[in-house]
Amino acid sequence: MGTGPELALIFERALHTLAARRRVPVQLVTSEHRYQTFVGHLATRTPAQEVARMAAEDAEHYERFLVDLHAGGSRVVFRTAINAQPLYRVRERLMGVKLERFSTFHGELLLVRDGAQGFYGGVNDEPGPAGAGVIRRTCEFRRDVTRRILDYAVAEAAAAWGGRDRIDRIQMVYKFHLLDMRLAEWVDEYAAEHGLKIQICQPDTANRQLSRDDWRGRVLLIGSNEWSDIMHADLVIKYGHGAQEERFSHNVYLHPAMQGMEEYQTVHGSADDIAARDLVNPLATLRAAAAVAERHGGCNGAVAAMEAALLGARREGLVTRDMGGECGTAALVERVLASLADAGPAGHGAHGAARTAGEGRARSALLVVDLQNDYCAPEGCFQRLGLVDPTATRAVGEVARRLVAGARVAGAPVFFVRTVQGEAAPATVRARNRAQGRADCVRPGSWGAEPFGPAPRPGESVVVKHGYDPFLGTSLEKDLRRRGIERVVLTGVFSDVCVDAAARTAYQLGFEVAVVREGTLALERNQDECLDAMERFYGARVLDAEGALSLLAPASASARPAPESAPAAT
Repeated sequence: MGTGPELALIFERALHTLAARRRVPVQLVTSEHRYQTFVGHLATRTPAQEVARMAAEDAEHYERFLVDLHAGGSRVVFRTAINAQPLYRVRERLMGVKLERFSTFHGELLLVRDGAQGFYGGVNDEPGPAGAGVIRRTCEFRRDVTRRILDYAVAEAAAAWGGRDRIDRIQMVYKFHLLDMRLAEWVDEYAAEHGLKIQICQPDTANRQLSRDDWRGRVLLIGSNEWSDIMHADLVIKYGHGAQEERFSHNVYLHPAMQGMEEYQTVHGSADDIAARDLVNPLATLRAAAAVAERHGGCNGAVAAMEAALLGARREGLVTRDMGGECGTAALVERVLASLADAGPAGHGAHGAARTAGEGRARSALLVVDLQNDYCAPEGCFQRLGLVDPTATRAVGEVARRLVAGARVAGAPVFFVRTVQGEAAPATVRARNRAQGRADCVRPGSWGAEPFGPAPRPGESVVVKHGYDPFLGTSLEKDLRRRGIERVVLTGVFSDVCVDAAARTAYQLGFEVAVVREGTLALERNQDECLDAMERFYGARVLDAEGALSLLAPASASARPAPESAPAAT
């Protein structure tokens, strides 16, 4: 119901287009059941007894659909419209959790939303006579489910960050004071058994601590369904990851009989008021199709290809009305799918020539170092102190913007390195900043700490450091190795400080190093001397932008877009 049918068709077309690029066969199994939506019930003034009956029927059918898919060997489903009441009953029975990974101002956050317990998954009493005026809802929390969620969450965080010892904080947020402290006792019991420190707090406490950025480093956050539902959109906005309407959600079912079953969904799943009006935002659906193709269909590069096609559409001004544009759903989808199809099979150039040049070369990642307003913008701290020429920083920002666009088209990973120097910075750094009049520079959450020039897109890595070296106290090395990266290509500021620190440590860790001549800038020393030193001491290759793009996409000339006309300052 609602926008479900049109989004399902968009997903199917996108998935087939992406699979064709890799010549991967696709078989889709579609539910023939028409799930109800809440707005539909309101519009027809459906009686409460009938709503309850329909909700039970929808829950039973969807659960059976998932179980049958799993039994048949499928491990992924894309879901659009279904009313919350039956959906959360299925979540509870099949132990569903939702995952979202954020880069934060001080590290990373892995949010695991507990969809298997609590008020959302509860059951209402039988509707009484009209005008009875009482609703009783029964919900439950279970020790075994809590332990299963903890098992899964800790394992996911350990896999993401390179080991359990790399998790800096495990935080649970539940209204546990209402549960006679039994939930807290289960958590303490689990923590003692597994040698973990797990903190649990009330939602209001969590909100205060989040607003103060008290949670730093790599944080595993396990939230109740109710709190996570409310906070998810705020976290997306707080950490600069776009709008919720542009993102898909990723759910995993933990029931023993459903091992490995994953579900993808979009925000506009049941927006009845905009159904069939060419108004629905298709970005989340398109991104979900790319994620499914890459993670479950072996279509390597599907996510990068989709992001490149979406970027191309945005450059052409194709933005849907809910995001401030004038483009309809159909026009945007047609442009994106045409772009994917025109690119030809993955691994081929613009004219279909098989890739030969560059095969077997080192896999490269682009590191964008410290392009932030306080360092580069005309109104930034360094400009106020007379340390930089805004014309020079703008030129570096433009080159970096071009490199980032090229890397995205080529499917090369992009890592945005940011310096944040609040209370988490070493005392020596804070003292130096005070002495040099830089105490307010790149403060947490400030405009000065925000990106100058290219900005990270949802899903791209942001590395937060408190000194010069992006490898020191961060997960950068592990993230590079996990992606099979052998070479880092450096752009940003400054060649004699943080770019040098990145190049030096990368070299000592065994990574090849390339530095973009016009994509970097020295602070105090001569630029040529800095680059020469990196060549001699770190074996760095000093390249122009064209040479850097050839490393990021060695066999694809089409991965070298022209510079954008938009200004670098943000």
